[in-house]
Amino acid sequence: MISIIRGAIVDGMPAYDKTKKTRFAKRVAAATTCLGWILLSTSQATADSVFNVLIENDVFSNTDRHYTSGVMFNYISGINEGPRRLQKLGIRFPGIEPDDAMHVSVSLGHEIYTPTNIVATQLLEDDRPYAGYLYLATGFTTQNKDETESWRISFGLVGPGARAEVIQNNLHRAIGSDEAMG
Repeated sequence: MISIIRGAIVDGMPAYDKTKKTRFAKRVAAATTCLGWILLSTSQATADSVFNVLIENDVFSNTDRHYTSGVMFNYISGINEGPRRLQKLGIRFPGIEPDDAMHVSVSLGHEIYTPTNIVATQLLEDDRPYAGYLYLATGFTTQNKDETESWRISFGLVGPGARAEVIQNNLHRAIGSDEAMG
């Protein structure tokens, strides 16, 4: 299964070159679909496992503020079929028992956050600051006859090391939008 999810619609963004934006959005969707099929065809995934590609970007709704972009590649194992080391790690968490049915997930993602005014060069008080978050995560969802438990652990970088400025400005150049000044 491949999922492509687009960003929420929020008003107030300066106009983009709609032709460039539309072409870019189609290219992103096509590239993501191709990447997903390649990864699925080369993986050892079982019929019960799932691979998702999540793309959230306000380029699809002509905005650029707050949570502005996210990309996540996510694998979810079939029941009790995930990597054994991660399953062993999962049963150490409170509420997870060795006999529970367990799905293991592994995710790689990147998120970008921007203030309302992306061309401002000074700190905007009472507004979201520029931020980037690059992460690797694993999660465990278990179920027994009484309950379902979910845990997720993320490790990552926040700040310049996440390369959000470079990624956002390359995207803006590709679609003919203002460069972010933060």
